[in-house]
Amino acid sequence: MTLEEQIELYCQQMTKEKILHGSNEELKDSIKSTLIDAGERTAKSGKYSVSIRITSTDMVDENRMLSILKEYWTHTYGEAPCPFIRTQEYVDADALEAFMYRESLPEDVMLDLDSCRSKKITKALTYKIAKGED
Repeated sequence: MTLEEQIELYCQQMTKEKILHGSNEELKDSIKSTLIDAGERTAKSGKYSVSIRITSTDMVDENRMLSILKEYWTHTYGEAPCPFIRTQEYVDADALEAFMYRESLPEDVMLDLDSCRSKKITKALTYKIAKGED
């Protein structure tokens, strides 16, 4: 097969793949919604079964966290170098944890830091073919 033929075939297949992917995304979202609305985690149809897994991930608003910690640090320690905010300005979680182990942060700072956290809910749909049915 020539390079030109390979390019043609590849582009045609990618176009079909994009169309199928979009269609499957719509079906997947519909199945997830139906399962969630029915309060179910699994469902079967013929030789196929699907299951939904819902996970929760903690997210952190690092910009807000930096702002809170910088304000606390300059108010408490002035211009002294902060051990848990790096030059590139990100929170070094390990250094912050070590600092909090040695010294306690004021309650208002802790509450402000807690407001930097949020939950990200992920709903994944998986499928499988029943054994002996493939």
